[in-house]
Amino acid sequence: MAITLHTDTVELPEQTDLVVGRHRDEFQQDTDGDVLILKGNTASAGWPESDPTKLFHRYVVDADDATEMKSVIRRACTLHKVEAVFYKDAKTEAGHVSIKFHVARKLDKDNKPVTDASLDADGKPTKAMLDEIKALKESRKS
Repeated sequence: MAITLHTDTVELPEQTDLVVGRHRDEFQQDTDGDVLILKGNTASAGWPESDPTKLFHRYVVDADDATEMKSVIRRACTLHKVEAVFYKDAKTEAGHVSIKFHVARKLDKDNKPVTDASLDADGKPTKAMLDEIKALKESRKS
């Protein structure tokens, strides 16, 4: 999509109000947790290349919600400093869409992993991250 910038010298309206950040509702927080668990499992396995039979997560949503769900996933990945790598969407017999993805380390402009306090120097999860995942799993049981 091409974007046209306008440089005409016209009177512009005053803009003084800041945009309020987006709230992380319960659904976003649940997705954040799913991505954290997937990140922990992937990091513990040494960040292997994608394998469609291992280390992935899947959501099944209405077809109209697929794009928005991918945005929620990307937002969770940004929080946890990973990149979502999506598989091709699949449609179910009921007309829903299956969104399947795994996570990869987020890289900086020099193609090096970004600094992430939840990982040690070898890219393995820290004790704090493992404790957070354990607490999350326990809270979901109740």
